[in-house]
Amino acid sequence: MNTKLKSAILLLLTLFIGVVGGVLGSRLYLDHRMREFRKMRGEQLFQHRLHQLLDLTPEQIAAVDSVFKKYEPRLQATNRRFRLQTRSTLDSLHAELQPLLTEEQNKILKQRLHRGPMTRPAELPRRPRRNMDRMPPGHPPSEAPPPPAH
Repeated sequence: MNTKLKSAILLLLTLFIGVVGGVLGSRLYLDHRMREFRKMRGEQLFQHRLHQLLDLTPEQIAAVDSVFKKYEPRLQATNRRFRLQTRSTLDSLHAELQPLLTEEQNKILKQRLHRGPMTRPAELPRRPRRNMDRMPPGHPPSEAPPPPAH
């Protein structure tokens, strides 16, 4: 092999390794940064965004968090009722659509209507995410809530 060919192969190999390393590194970095957000419930995410939006001091964060803590049971109950009401509405919708659709269409519709809230069909494009920075200091997220019962 001549020197030019070896140099070209080495250059392409280096480029390929760099691209693969960049993709893997980027994925690991994003996964690490987003881990805390995946653990948060809706109220916690709202609380975190409020901290960022208002640029709260540590004292204000503590006071605001105590107010959120007071309303947490009510927010969870409201969320639970909303999920149950939505499920009931979707079941009624499916029951009314069922006679109008073929067996295959009903199967697809049932799968879509009874999907969990955090799943997305592979064929739908992802929405762009807004910039979500780190959690505020001293604000550990709690455990994720259990999935809704169907």
